[in-house]
Amino acid sequence: GAPLLLGASAEAPLEDELSLLQQSVRVRGPGAEAGFASRRHVPVPSLVVDLDVAPERRWGNVTRHYKGLGVFPECCAVGVAERRSLMSLFESIPLSEEYRRELEGIAADVNDPRLTVEDLVLNNFGYELTGLKRVSPLGLMRRAARLISESAGKPRAELLSAVGSALEAAGGLDAGPSFGCSGVLAAMPDGTVVHGRNMDYGHMEIDVNGTKLRWPEVSVEVTFVRGGKPLIVSTQWPGLTGFHTAMRFGGWSFEQNTRNHNMATNLLYGAVKHSQGFMHRAREVMESTPDFQTAVQRIYDSNLMAPQYFVVAGARPFEGAVLTIDRGGEHRSLGSGTPPPLRLSSTPPGASGSTWYLLQTNDDHFEEARDDRRPEEMQRLPAPRPGNVPPQGMM
Repeated sequence: GAPLLLGASAEAPLEDELSLLQQSVRVRGPGAEAGFASRRHVPVPSLVVDLDVAPERRWGNVTRHYKGLGVFPECCAVGVAERRSLMSLFESIPLSEEYRRELEGIAADVNDPRLTVEDLVLNNFGYELTGLKRVSPLGLMRRAARLISESAGKPRAELLSAVGSALEAAGGLDAGPSFGCSGVLAAMPDGTVVHGRNMDYGHMEIDVNGTKLRWPEVSVEVTFVRGGKPLIVSTQWPGLTGFHTAMRFGGWSFEQNTRNHNMATNLLYGAVKHSQGFMHRAREVMESTPDFQTAVQRIYDSNLMAPQYFVVAGARPFEGAVLTIDRGGEHRSLGSGTPPPLRLSSTPPGASGSTWYLLQTNDDHFEEARDDRRPEEMQRLPAPRPGNVPPQGMM
């Protein structure tokens, strides 16, 4: 993991040897070092996406990098049967023409018949197409019936067709592996917020002529430029154009963490409620929203397909929040199983309501931790006063 330093200047040169997110993708597997000791820095390529050029041309240098690694089409190709069943569903899910054109440009640059635009669309819904929690057929049908009854104005036949596609797709794909992330927001004495982010999984691998490439080998840092100036920096993987880890210069940072969910219900929300995948929604908000407060509200109210956690930090003192997200823009109460948004506080240490750090892994606040990461990390965070978590030793 690494700190995201929001006070950094947008005028900083793109070729800086050590950029803001260079260390943001670290795989924590068996045998990972413990404690605050700074881990070995593994630099990743820094590439540029120019938002002022035609969408089809924006990702050319990123695609060339991945073609050089030999990861296409294995990294992103989807089986024919899955593609057919899922694409009928994904016609109901909002995807802007601009982002679709970007994916069309990537497919054209790869120029391999085994990789289609539809494959790339589905890859950007990778989170929503996996699940950590299985759902019973009866429970799924009850949810489907409720969603249909709430969707006034759509022809019933169209809704039933969408539900059928979702069920077919869910039956044809296995639930994904258990994985997750850790995020920490920590305020220094002057209120500056340091955002640390870790990827706590290592299941992904791509076979390139007998060589296994894993997350570190296929991660790149992309700086999005508008008007000749850096706007956003994001960690990217092959075929993705949305955000799971990103920062708007001088504005705010964003991290997504897995929350228990099941793929079938995700698909139903996409089909019936036109819910979005989180990655492109995060990018939409980050491109259009310069300030932390507005960004938090827009993200929190988003109509998304799957439950998840968002960790957001701002450039102003003590700006930091952890959002627990339900499907469909719904805000369930703590009594219904969803914690309210949590925020950092400028209240003096030791006083009631003082919160100088927030920690989020992959379970709900106010519930018992499901693994040892949260308890271990809370032991490492000194209390009760801020200032003991330097940026260089965040994770």
